[in-house]
Order: sequence, then C-alpha cells, then structure tokens
Amino acid sequence: MVNKVYSFDDPGYSNGADQHFTVTINKMEPGSIMVALDDITESVAREKQMQQTLLDKAVEQGKFEIASGMLHDIGNAVVGFGSYLNRIRQIQQNRDITNLENLAGFLKNQLPELTSAMGKEKSQAVISLLNGTVQSLKQTNQQMNSYVTDQFNIITHIQEILSIQRQYTAVQHSQQRAPVNLRSVINDSLAMLFATMDKKRITVSLDISQKETLIKADRTKLMQVLLNLLKNSIDSFETDIKERKIHIRLCSVNGSLTIEIRDNGSGFDVQTGERLFERGFTTKRSGSGLGLANCKSIIDSHSGLISITSPGPGQGTTAIIKFKI
Repeated sequence: MVNKVYSFDDPGYSNGADQHFTVTINKMEPGSIMVALDDITESVAREKQMQQTLLDKAVEQGKFEIASGMLHDIGNAVVGFGSYLNRIRQIQQNRDITNLENLAGFLKNQLPELTSAMGKEKSQAVISLLNGTVQSLKQTNQQMNSYVTDQFNIITHIQEILSIQRQYTAVQHSQQRAPVNLRSVINDSLAMLFATMDKKRITVSLDISQKETLIKADRTKLMQVLLNLLKNSIDSFETDIKERKIHIRLCSVNGSLTIEIRDNGSGFDVQTGERLFERGFTTKRSGSGLGLANCKSIIDSHSGLISITSPGPGQGTTAIIKFKI
C-alpha cells in the first residue's frame, strides 16, 4: 500500500483555494490495483488555523511580558526615587537650627558687652547677620519640605497610574489559567527581592511542603501578590530592629494549600488592621493604598482567602493565603 498527500491550487475549484488530498494505492492482486482519493482540505485548514492561533498567542504572550517588564522597571525606578526623597526629608528633619537661634538670642542679650568690646556698628552687624541666617534657614527648610511633599505626591500619582496600567495590561492579556507550582512562585519572588533583603540584612527561612503544590492560576498575578506582601515585610523593619526575620511556610491543610509569610517587623494596631484592604488606605508616606486592595482582588478571583494580622505595634505581621485544592 502506498499513501501520499498531494496539494494543488486550481483557480477553477473552490474559488482558487489550495486543495489537499490523500491518495492511497493498494495492490489487490497481480495486474490490478485500487486507488482511493480523499479530500482532506478542511482538516489541513483546521491544522493551519490552530498553528496560527498558537503563533498569535505566543506573540501576545511576548507583548504582555515586555509590557509587564517595562512597568515593573518603571515601578522600581519610582520606588528608588522615593527612597532618596525620604533621605532628603530625614536630613531636613535633622537640620536643627535651635543652637543658632539660641546663639543669636544670647548675643542680643549681651549687646552692651558686645558694644563695649566691638563697637556699636559691628555688634549690631553680627546680631543682624545671625538673625538673617536663622530666618533664611527656616525659609529654606520650609521650601525644601514643600518641594519634597510635592515630589511624593507626584510619585503617588505615578504609582496609581502604573497600578491601573498593570491591571489593564493583565485584563487585555486575559491569560488562560494553567497549573502553577506555588513553590516556584515563592522561589522566583524571593530571587527578585534577594538583593534588597541582603542589603537590609534580612534573614529568610523556608518551610515548604514536598507534596504537590500545584493549583490552576494566573502565575503573573500570584507573583504580584507575593512580591507585594514580601515588600511590605521588608518595609516593616525599622532601624532599631537588629535581627530581621521573614519566615515563609507552604503547606497543605484540610484540603487547602496555605502560604504563610511571617515577619518580626513593626506590626500594627487593631484600627489599622481593619482597614488594610481598603482601597486608598496606606500607612506609608509614599504609598498609594492600592497594593493590598489589588492583592485581595486577585486572591478573590482565584476563589482563595487572604488575611493579614498583627498582635500589635512592634510585634510583627503574619499574612496568610489559602487556596482550595
């Protein structure tokens, strides 16, 4: 038996579209053969359409990853700019001109002695110079604080725009959910934040189940949630905390896969805890109040549960995410 596929383009057949046939030749007996001709044009067309669909999907995936990467890079740059503004603000707050004011007051009270030692004109010139310097420094501090505040407002606006754009990009991408390994999501999130944690001397410990940790999910969105929660833990460490620890646990409990992120950072009070997922609420100077609200929306869309609790200020924070399996 011989089986071959032949294709041809006949302008007079089916509006000139390419046609595809299989030709099967069977030798029946000496001196006779049977030839079978099957039209497989439709099946070939379906296969081509499927290949084009896969190609288009790959192109869209590439565009989405490029856009997500650009938004992520812009976001990192904005966060870096905000950290430098925080340093400027701290320097401004540490610029104490009280001693200079006290000196000006002291010299004013000692005006008779100064006049006797330096003369009236010189003594008054010194006092005027000090008073002018004090007033100038006060005005400069007020202006700098105003400028820094304006820059923080701009940063907040940019972060809000980026957050909206991320959501829009994710919706446009409309990625079909596929099996996602939560162990891999955690490891990749930690890899992205390793440099920051190392710089801030944060110790990370892992307790990850060796059992199956797959769920059907949107991997990009889960990465967004994990990165947000880990960044919050990183930001919670105040300067006076010497041993900075983050513990991550992944386990299967009562038919649910649970991710627990626990830190020994600054924590929060009950009133703050009640508003954490409220859109627009933030405890950070440069925060937009959108991060945790978006996290909750993502987890809700995966039929999961998310909670963030703290025993109180200075007693750390625990974030827990649960997925049904």
